[in-house]
Amino acid sequence: MLQLLNRRTVIVALVGIITLFFFGYYMTRDEEFYLLIVYSVLTFLLLSIYPIWKSGLIPKLGFKQVLLIGLLFRLVLLFSVPNLSDDYFRFIWDGELISNGYNPYKFKPVDQKFDSPKDEIRLKDRVYYKLNSKEYYSVYPPVDQFFFGIVAYASGNNSFQFIVLLRLLLIGFDIGVILILAKLLKWFNKKKELVVLYALNPLVVTELTGNLHFEGVTLFFVLTSIWFVIQKRHIQAGLLYALAICTKLIPLILLPFFIFRMNWKPLIVFYTVIGLFTVMLFVPFSDVNLFETMGSSIGLYFHSFEFNGSIYYLFREIGFKIYGYNQIENIGKIGQVIVLISSIILLIKNRHRKEFNNMFIFFVWMLLIYYAVASIVHPWYIIYLLTFSILTNLKFPLIWSFVVVLSYYAYKDIGTVEENYWLIGVEYIILLFAIIWDLKNGLRRVTFYSKDGDP
Repeated sequence: MLQLLNRRTVIVALVGIITLFFFGYYMTRDEEFYLLIVYSVLTFLLLSIYPIWKSGLIPKLGFKQVLLIGLLFRLVLLFSVPNLSDDYFRFIWDGELISNGYNPYKFKPVDQKFDSPKDEIRLKDRVYYKLNSKEYYSVYPPVDQFFFGIVAYASGNNSFQFIVLLRLLLIGFDIGVILILAKLLKWFNKKKELVVLYALNPLVVTELTGNLHFEGVTLFFVLTSIWFVIQKRHIQAGLLYALAICTKLIPLILLPFFIFRMNWKPLIVFYTVIGLFTVMLFVPFSDVNLFETMGSSIGLYFHSFEFNGSIYYLFREIGFKIYGYNQIENIGKIGQVIVLISSIILLIKNRHRKEFNNMFIFFVWMLLIYYAVASIVHPWYIIYLLTFSILTNLKFPLIWSFVVVLSYYAYKDIGTVEENYWLIGVEYIILLFAIIWDLKNGLRRVTFYSKDGDP
């Protein structure tokens, strides 16, 4: 039996490696048919091996196989160029500015001033004309900028080397997420082999490793911070949570849910350390007004662009019917109110559920509400919900991680973005049924308990 299972594991690894090799080195974003095939194959591999590892039929070997195959899946993409996102050009641009002593928040690329004509010629020839954000200030927080700068310096003005070095860094954090998830699962009396849902998930592998997105870095800091909170090491927890916020701002939304799970003294220490260290991380860039530069670009991003929306698109259609034009700015404000009210309601419901492990359920629901009213829901955003859901019994984020690939049909024609609302409708109808299924089966209640009391 073990021999058969090992053979199946080897087959999964080989088929996955071949599929990812094709994805990374031979496929482009406009080839939506091949992208669907890649996702279908990788999803089938995950679903075929998941029940075996979950069952524990391979004692002491299952988790090692998860870790090994997860690493191999990522390493096969090491020398590929991102093919579903061109954000990495901005990473290179900001990194080159940092490594040469420029503040990336000070100027938009179109207005960037250089001390040396050599710097200007070199950067513009290599990167500028490929940027998708020439008219916007950088929106990437300080931790991202630090990594961009270090990698740019180490790569020696070579874009391909930048991609490879940055990918190695992100793979390291991704493996870190797998390890800390395993620790948390074990702590909450769940099988650590469940990390396969993250380690071999096609969305995680293609977006974080393949397309160089930093959600894995943020998740590593958040999950490790929570681990330190559980261990009552609140200063370390605060430092790590500040690093998470300064990688991606999304952890700010989740901060209130710590309130009823910590005594007031450690809670004050935790929040104080987060506040102070977050400010410290922004200090090196304080020679400009970050609210006017970075803040304006973030605001513009969420009030000017649209992609893969759900409830937002329904609001937009209502606005068209009533006013005759796109009410994106007003809808954005309505969305903010909905998120705020939802946060308060969830926080009130949360006050009697003292167990620390229940917090992950509130994380998932809060992020679902946030993305439901957002005008932009890029596929890699779903990785937050997916990761937190592994620590709960909720399954809809896993389903969403499989079907969100339908949104990439918008890039079927090179140089244009034209969404297919029928496919987006299919994506969200499937998601809606998955949510209803979770609720109907009572999976919103956590059925596992920690080995210790409140942190």
